[in-house]
Amino acid sequence: MWANRSNLKYGNRKTKMGDFHYDSGLEATNGLWLEQLEKKGVIKKLSRQVSVPLICYNKDGSKSHNFGRHVVDFMVTLKDGRQKYVEIKGFPTIIWKQFKMPMTQLITDLPYLVNPGEKELLE
Repeated sequence: MWANRSNLKYGNRKTKMGDFHYDSGLEATNGLWLEQLEKKGVIKKLSRQVSVPLICYNKDGSKSHNFGRHVVDFMVTLKDGRQKYVEIKGFPTIIWKQFKMPMTQLITDLPYLVNPGEKELLE
């Protein structure tokens, strides 16, 4: 078992829930919760594994720095059309901490929520 776990990032367990494969059980549980909100009509649309380019631009519009891409667990579209990024974390990894700053500093038009509850998600 130890050899199998060492191949997984941070000891997480890949989990299949419905038709989707998730990187962890926690992500799968939250994916199911968001899917239920979508089916009930509480949210308009749920997108999984959304790739977000993290590029910093100068005032003249030229590219100053490319931080790469961050794959966010979910993007939720609310009934009123607003969108929010949703990240599910069991604990803050070093790699995620490196992407959190550019996500919150460069992507200011969409909220970036980490482990949100229903109230935070829908407000």
